Order: sequence, then C-alpha cells, then structure tokens
Amino acid sequence: LCIWAGKKLCMMGDSITQYLGSDLANYMILHNGFDTAANWGHAGTTWETDNGATKKDNTGVGMVNQLIAGAQLYGDTYISDYDCVTIALGTNMSTMGTISDTKADVDTMCGAMRYCLENLLYWGRVNVSIGVIIPPQRADNHGKLEGAYEERCELIKRIAHQYSIPTLDLYHEGQIVPDDITDLGTMYYLGDGLHLGTNGARQYMMKISRWLNTF
Repeated sequence: LCIWAGKKLCMMGDSITQYLGSDLANYMILHNGFDTAANWGHAGTTWETDNGATKKDNTGVGMVNQLIAGAQLYGDTYISDYDCVTIALGTNMSTMGTISDTKADVDTMCGAMRYCLENLLYWGRVNVSIGVIIPPQRADNHGKLEGAYEERCELIKRIAHQYSIPTLDLYHEGQIVPDDITDLGTMYYLGDGLHLGTNGARQYMMKISRWLNTF
C-alpha cells in the first residue's frame, strides 16, 4: 500500500536540500508514489529572519509566508496545493534563542520555528501532513563535532514535538558522519564537511523516504 500515491510533496530546506536537485524529488516520486515533489531548497536558508527581513527564498519564515500567500518563486503554488510539507533547516543559523521564545521572536531560530509551525498547522488545517528534518552532523575546522550544533538540533526536535509534529533525527540516527573524524574517507561527505557526497545523498534520501511512510 502506497500511502502517498497521487499526492503532492513540498520539501523546504537549505543548500543540502537544494544541491540534491531533481534527484531528491524523483526519489520521493519513485519510492513513495508522490505525483509531484517540489524541491524548495535554497543555499544559506535559516529558520529565522535577519532583523525582520523575510526574504522568501532564504528564511523559513519567508518560505512559509510564500507558501501561504502563493509562492511566486515556485510556480504560484499554495499550501492547499500540497498534501505533505517537510522542513529541513538548522544547518545555518544566526541567533538560536531559547525554548521559551514565542512566534513573535522571528529573529531567533526557536521563535521562527514556532512561527513557521503554527502557521503551517493553521493554514494547512488537517489536510496537510507536516514533518521536520533534523540536519545531519557536520565537521568544524578542527575535525570535531560542534557541541553547540548538537544543542541546536536538540532544540529543533523539542520544539517540533511540542506541536506534535514528527521529526527525522538525522543528527543522531542518520548514519551520516563527517569524513574527517572517521576512517571513511569521502564515503558520506564532500570535502567541506557539510554537503553530502554520493553515498551520503543516497542515505539521506532513503532515510527521508522511509520516514515519510510512517506518517
């Protein structure tokens, strides 16, 4: 039974999503049965705005606003045009904020998350399934995992769960690790320690595909 047969998927994200291009969309169509899958990835995208700036293509707040109002950059589509929306953000961040931030605090990651999720829940009603993808691990300049980055991923997960929104935790359960802290060479990551290599991309897409079938 293919639960997504004939359905439409919107995948918001940053450069990790963007650089997978049509491969990501085609994978979800082939393996999950979606009729269409839109890749809304844009390099450098954060959840939060920059001093209130809500550019529609590089903040989660801007993307959600566009989805509600009609996304001119993505073919004039509205939230009602989709059956499922996933958000894979958190790799990039300017200000994290705290768990107590409200949806009015769109200049922090935590506040912007609340803004995005509350609006998607409101405008999507019960017709749109929403999921949040926790970003995979990354390397820093010293070949070590970043403690603050793990804390960021934990906050993303906690806030999503406060809204009873399913998460895919690729940080702790993605089987994707930075090349420069292992003996895996370039099996999973490109040389920059962030963007996915060939096998990393396959693992990333497979994890998302299987997760979507648990909705």
